[in-house]
Amino acid sequence: MPAGASERPVSLVRSLELLVNFLHGRGSAARMLERYNITHAQYVLLRHLWWNPGSTLGQVADALGITRPAATQAVERLVQRGFVRRLEDDADRRRLRLRLTVRGEALTRQVIEAREQQLVAILTRMPAAQRLALERAVDGFLAAALNDPALVQAVCLHCGMAHDDGCPVNQASLRLTGRPALDIGAVDPDGRARRKPGS
Repeated sequence: MPAGASERPVSLVRSLELLVNFLHGRGSAARMLERYNITHAQYVLLRHLWWNPGSTLGQVADALGITRPAATQAVERLVQRGFVRRLEDDADRRRLRLRLTVRGEALTRQVIEAREQQLVAILTRMPAAQRLALERAVDGFLAAALNDPALVQAVCLHCGMAHDDGCPVNQASLRLTGRPALDIGAVDPDGRARRKPGS
């Protein structure tokens, strides 16, 4: 075995941890959230409603992997701050739908665009061959990592209107359950169909 070969996985793990740390805590998007006193978890909720306007509380809880009481508290904080509004469901007045306010839409759009601009700027500085290698490596990593439906559901961004059939999560969902990621919430961890989230 070549010298240092056994250390390479540890080094790669550390590099992946650094990458996660960078993506979550640095750049203009993070500074924007700090300025508005929005946590990352609250941003994820806002982003979900940006992609899935009209979601129910149950759908938000299922998508974010949190309990309904926790989702209720998170939504209430954002409602009080003017980022989210509740609307009656036209088909069932007992059910409330959640949408971003104008203020919520503006903030979410700015953060999404700032994150995209930051990553595009970094990728542009990389040689084309490295960008292609990175794309293949990330896709390969996700294909190897997403090996059960529960994990696929936990990783899925639930990107709604921004859904891409070629997404690695969608491909993993098709491979494991025969269902696209858009239907991922309708599958139990063992792959059997269940009721839709929020219903």
